[in-house]
Amino acid sequence: MRGKKDHNRTGGNRDFGGKQIRGLQTGQIAAANSRMVSVNETMRALVGFAIKSGQLVAGFEAVSRAVTRNKLEFVLINAHISPRSERKMVNFLKEKKVPFFKTEPQYDWETLWKIDRWKIVGITRGNLGKSILQKINNGA
Repeated sequence: MRGKKDHNRTGGNRDFGGKQIRGLQTGQIAAANSRMVSVNETMRALVGFAIKSGQLVAGFEAVSRAVTRNKLEFVLINAHISPRSERKMVNFLKEKKVPFFKTEPQYDWETLWKIDRWKIVGITRGNLGKSILQKINNGA
């Protein structure tokens, strides 16, 4: 059965081998859909402030709910996320027109911000969220 398409579960876009998803290799999904950002000291400090002030929403379901309620300024995606979760979230964020960025793989969220369980976080709307988004867009 390997190599045959499974039309019932995936609409024929994925082989049983899991090697290709809609024409892209699983590792290429991030490169095709999101912008990689590096975490410098300024961004590290500002996201730390967002955590301490309670303006960070963490986890796939919580971020999805916040996006639906139009409460997020932008979303950060960890480089170590599974391809399926990334694809689902990226498609959802594109549909809702919410900016999203993927952190470079060398930045470990556990050591930066003590975030170990979640691979997707969102920063809520407000001055702090706008400031972080501006720093990301300016490359500073």
